[in-house]
Amino acid sequence: MANLVRNDITIAGDNLQQVLDAIGFNSKFDTRVPELGHFAVLFNFDYIVARPQDTPPEGWSNWISDNWGTCPYDEAGPEDILEQSESKIRFKLYTKWTPAYTSIEKVVKRFPSYSYNLSMWDMVNNTFAEVRWVNGQRQLVVQDYLLSMREDCDYPVFPPIIEADRAKAAELVKAAAQTSGLTPPSLEDAEKVAEILADSGGVALKVQYVANDDGTCCLCVDFGLRLAGEVEE
Repeated sequence: MANLVRNDITIAGDNLQQVLDAIGFNSKFDTRVPELGHFAVLFNFDYIVARPQDTPPEGWSNWISDNWGTCPYDEAGPEDILEQSESKIRFKLYTKWTPAYTSIEKVVKRFPSYSYNLSMWDMVNNTFAEVRWVNGQRQLVVQDYLLSMREDCDYPVFPPIIEADRAKAAELVKAAAQTSGLTPPSLEDAEKVAEILADSGGVALKVQYVANDDGTCCLCVDFGLRLAGEVEE
């Protein structure tokens, strides 16, 4: 059985309809989508990269991995639209095995003037990750971490942030800013790290800032004992 991954997608900016048209956003839940053979979808992967008519030489599994990054579960309902206005949409999308990161980043590159946020919850392994883009650049990358789960049901606790979390987060963000020299410490970044500490039950993590091509920087939160590229002593 495939993993069930919930993707919460937020897109914001002026003239939002052009992005919705590009991703095949269809909220007419009583209207069948002819090319898919089922009712409404909020993110049509065929609009991102059209699937071949015939089986590709590399096989369907490799083609999907290379072009879409994942495979969607069919159909959507009104409950999948979490927020909608003229300049902002937030909706959820379920995929198999892996998140919709590859396809979302293709949209980001095509429409870089919008802001995007992708939250990814693997509902089988109970891991969570998040990426945020602004002006086509990643501003936040949170690597997979284990969520604290309720004892009475298979659902995350999402506990409130306590002052100890905020104090620890402020230290981590301040140290990362000083080490990188790229940006002053940010209260918004510290609050995000505090939220992660609360959700994960206070697991050990590392925080760093990484430079983007346009001179901005990305807050990266990693949960391994070592950051990528570090050498084990």
